[in-house]
Amino acid sequence: MPVKDLGRWVAAQRLGWEQLLPAQQWLLENVLGIEPAEEAELPVRRTQDDMWALNLRAAQQYHAREGPL
Repeated sequence: MPVKDLGRWVAAQRLGWEQLLPAQQWLLENVLGIEPAEEAELPVRRTQDDMWALNLRAAQQYHAREGPL
């Protein structure tokens, strides 16, 4: 497994900690020294409205910088 893939795997384990079995959590903590992600590290869920507003702002910035889309 390439190092980049290993980093992605560790991040996935930390972010999905609650879905792991207690034995898996124990192994990650006690054998590998990996801890669950903190609250600030958890991804923010965005609504469709949030995504629309984000994309609209990006389009407006692009238009201001480059001209017509």
